[in-house]
Amino acid sequence: MEETKMKDTTKGKTKKSKKRMLLVLLFIVVVAIYMLITLRGEYLNILEIGQDYVDVFKQNLTYRSMVMAINFCIVFVAVYITNKFIKKGLKAFFEEDKIEMPKLPNKSIA
Repeated sequence: MEETKMKDTTKGKTKKSKKRMLLVLLFIVVVAIYMLITLRGEYLNILEIGQDYVDVFKQNLTYRSMVMAINFCIVFVAVYITNKFIKKGLKAFFEEDKIEMPKLPNKSIA
């Protein structure tokens, strides 16, 4: 009896994780397409101004990419660590009530 319950919950979790993964991948594809269209538009605007400014455009793009990557890393680490502390604090309450600690989506939230 317990084995069938565990199998049902496992199937439910895999369906949810597959849906979540597809949703995340779809979001990434949409954002990537938007960024490519925007980047191409900016590049064409720079070409209209003159060929001399293409190097400046590339340098600005490099700096912008570096700042975005560093900001992402800092925010990800901050949220991940904060979630770890929250989970640690909640664990005491779950142990006090003798309830099993649910698996929290720490990396997904970050």
